[in-house]
Amino acid sequence: MIENVNAANNEQSLGISQINDAINNLDLITQKNALNDSSADDIAKKTKDISSVIVENVNKKEFEGKN
Repeated sequence: MIENVNAANNEQSLGISQINDAINNLDLITQKNALNDSSADDIAKKTKDISSVIVENVNKKEFEGKN
């Protein structure tokens, strides 16, 4: 009976370890996703700024086909 309890305890410990590993992996992925989202937001803002400058410069020029 003690052997059965010991075996069950070992299985439970292994299961808890696997769950802990899975949670840690999910946390790491969540952190990476947050970093990627932040980077994408920065890129979008910079792209918007660049496009605003381009439109502003184009609006200052006169050229055939503009209107």
